[in-house]
Amino acid sequence: YLERTWLYYDAVIVDEGQDFTPQAWAVISLLPESDGHFYIFYDPDQNIYTKELQLPDFGLPPVILNRNCRNTKKIFEAVQPLQSTPGVIWENSPQGSEVRILRGDCRKNLQSELERLVNYEKISLNNVVILGAHSLKNTSIGENPQIGKFHIVSTPQVSAPNEVRYFTYMKYKGCESGIVILLDVDEEDPRWKSRCGMYTAMSRAAQELIILHK
Repeated sequence: YLERTWLYYDAVIVDEGQDFTPQAWAVISLLPESDGHFYIFYDPDQNIYTKELQLPDFGLPPVILNRNCRNTKKIFEAVQPLQSTPGVIWENSPQGSEVRILRGDCRKNLQSELERLVNYEKISLNNVVILGAHSLKNTSIGENPQIGKFHIVSTPQVSAPNEVRYFTYMKYKGCESGIVILLDVDEEDPRWKSRCGMYTAMSRAAQELIILHK
């Protein structure tokens, strides 16, 4: 189709390049003009969809962007062991609080953490996201999304004061939130045991990271 209509562009920029299959690259590679610009931004440590990372060969070495400008220094320290390429933290990044790790009853721990954030840290729930490895009904939330006074919703936006958003870390890839709570982390679950999956989930947190283990 592209060759028939001569649909070419002066510049093509692809983000999240690690998510594209070789079949997709075969089509995308036809988009730039022969003398056009073609840029691909990708993070091999977020390769959670494709079995093998296969990017177009430009005949040039990649430019490595290794400066972390999202996370606090404490969160950066926690995610750094999961990175395949060593990174550096932006010198002006805040120190931040220690990553909180709680084990046991995830529903109970989730309620206590939400109460702490709202009642003591005075955090707006718009700045909080819960991330899991499975759909909401297949987590410890189950069919009862009411956690104390909080209502867990799997919608992009909240519509009531006490609603808290839930996403799978796969769906939330490429996004970020001030405070991220990882729910039902389980070393026996292949989706949590995956280095890339854990890195992707943890690195979504900009200011505070809370990990609730089963």
